[in-house]
Amino acid sequence: MASLRLLRSIAWLRDIFRIEGPIDEEGVLQLVRSDIQFKGAKAWILVAAIFIASLGLNTNSTAVIIGAMLISPLMGPIVGIGTALGIWDVGLLAKSLRNLSIAVGISLATSTMYFLITPLGDARSELIARTAPTLLDALIAIFGGLAGGIAAIRLDKSNVVPGVAIATALMPPLCTAGYGIAHGDPTFFLGAFYLFFINAVCISAAMYSVVRVAGFHKISVLDPHRARRVRAIVGTVVVLTLIPSVIIGYRIVRENIFDQRVLQLTTSIRSAFPASSVLVTAQEFHHDSSLLELTVIGETMDSAGLARVETLRRSVGLHETRIRVRQSGDALTLGQHAVLPGARLLDLYSTAEQALAQRTREADSLRTLLRGTVRYTSMAPQLMREAATLFPALESMTISPNTVRIGRTGTMDTTMVITATWAHRGSAQPADVEAWLRARLNDSTIVLR
Repeated sequence: MASLRLLRSIAWLRDIFRIEGPIDEEGVLQLVRSDIQFKGAKAWILVAAIFIASLGLNTNSTAVIIGAMLISPLMGPIVGIGTALGIWDVGLLAKSLRNLSIAVGISLATSTMYFLITPLGDARSELIARTAPTLLDALIAIFGGLAGGIAAIRLDKSNVVPGVAIATALMPPLCTAGYGIAHGDPTFFLGAFYLFFINAVCISAAMYSVVRVAGFHKISVLDPHRARRVRAIVGTVVVLTLIPSVIIGYRIVRENIFDQRVLQLTTSIRSAFPASSVLVTAQEFHHDSSLLELTVIGETMDSAGLARVETLRRSVGLHETRIRVRQSGDALTLGQHAVLPGARLLDLYSTAEQALAQRTREADSLRTLLRGTVRYTSMAPQLMREAATLFPALESMTISPNTVRIGRTGTMDTTMVITATWAHRGSAQPADVEAWLRARLNDSTIVLR
């Protein structure tokens, strides 16, 4: 019975994932061959797309970058390489590689020219994001290439290919590489061009897999040994391409963990020292030894406080991180972090502003309490004379401020408590004295005991 259920489940899954409909092998090959050429109108479209993508990267406009990717013809020769390997068409492979080289050359020249003449020279976040490719980018390219390849081999075409063009993002890395050339920055050029290379290799490998699974007829007949060799070469190229991205991705993951632990540490320090504001003014992540610089605003920490910071550092897992605490009274030392980045300066200003606002609220509350205490203290002799006339049985009266908890909310407030002693109880009741005091002092919060 169990084996029957398993077979039914397998049959159901095969039915779900079966690619229905006839495969348009001839139409796919014709489309691939016509789409790899970069001459005339297609070359001009590529130039326009590169300019649009460069503008989008330069102005941090995601919508503009997406528009450039939609009109970009870069997918053609990359898909051609995967298809040529799948059917072992040496002529198509050579033609695809040649046209891809032409497209890359046009793209780099156009983007370099743009970034040389543009007045907007700063690297924005959209540019910086294309300089550190990881395994996630490779996975996007692989699954995007699979989706595009499956859509391409069917007779009924769909709108998958535009989505693949957006997801795999071939244009922005080439534009970022042009930025690196224009500004003489090898980090930008190498990182961005490596991202483009990852995308191109993974899309080609995905298309190769789709063509082989779909059973396209090979142009050249290969003996089993040469076929295995071709598959081994394709697999080796993909693996070698992915190795650096895995290393970069591992480092980025470790940096993210480090950032989370730093945030956890600063939160713990702020909870432990509520009278001080703590700001991260510098942090450097290294594999074996990281550095964290904290600036304390407000109440300074003594040796016991600094020892507690060390304890908190170990408790959040920052065992290999050195902490440097700067606070008022320290000697001014100008090191490599003397000039703070703009974002940290803004954070410093915001933290200081919040601390100042909190101190202002506390000062206002104390000032209000002091005014009330001084007022009632100065009026006490006059109040006592009036009370002795109105309530002869009243022997003495004491006025003092008192902190009370209000209802279930748990909020705290200050009220004036008046304690009265009576020689003997006459006709006047304590409620009468309390009502008189509230009216006399115009204060509804007065409590008589």
